[in-house]
Amino acid sequence: MSSELQRIDVFYTYYPEGSVEEIIVCKDSYPRRIKPEKFVRDIEKGYEHYCLWKYCVEYPTETNSLFEVDHFQSKITPAWDYIMDLESLSIFYSGGECNKSISMADIILRLINNTCKGDLDHSNIFNCLKDYTKKTSIKSYWMGPRKDYLNNMAWRDNLDIDTTPNVQHPIFWIAWSKYTDDPDERVSLEWSDPYNEVMEGAEASFASVRFWDPREFPLQVNKDDDVVFLLNDKAIPILESIRYISPGIRTVDFRPGDSK
Repeated sequence: MSSELQRIDVFYTYYPEGSVEEIIVCKDSYPRRIKPEKFVRDIEKGYEHYCLWKYCVEYPTETNSLFEVDHFQSKITPAWDYIMDLESLSIFYSGGECNKSISMADIILRLINNTCKGDLDHSNIFNCLKDYTKKTSIKSYWMGPRKDYLNNMAWRDNLDIDTTPNVQHPIFWIAWSKYTDDPDERVSLEWSDPYNEVMEGAEASFASVRFWDPREFPLQVNKDDDVVFLLNDKAIPILESIRYISPGIRTVDFRPGDSK
């Protein structure tokens, strides 16, 4: 691992009991106070953009770098205001499966989660990684109850961040539909050869991957760059809808051999 990495920056947030009573969110629209426990849960799906914000604050000379970030969802924050105009910000759907950099970050995070003993702090984070990283520099940042963190991480408005301009294309759209109500059916798909081939192709093409979504597809599709992968017979109506919305979009038949 260490030969591939120059530096690892780890960002984390928690609030010790009594350090924060309430956090004010949506100051620009309808201000309200929420408990820190709820705040931590609320920011989880958008935590990627807080990490990027803090990184840019710490390394202001590197803001022209290419940033590859897993897709996230959040309300608008001052942190987003700070990074939204970065020159090279690429947001990947399914980044943990189709992008090596994002996948590596996921592996490091899982390693910390599985091996950290005691409090989450720099010493313990370093001990989790030292045997794997050798000479790689490891830095950590506790984005906790300090006022500057709270001000930048609290939602400033009740509007969603629009990540569309930064979504990485091509998008490899997966046209697939369940045959049953069994929740394991999609899990089985994600272990299948066709699914893995889509992910490998996306990695080689610097592409995102996402399942067909009838609400998002018309807003996200770029028919000149994106590709649709048909993975089973039940998704043929989905493919027909896609072709109606985006005539001429490239399609690839990845159904099992007997179905073609």
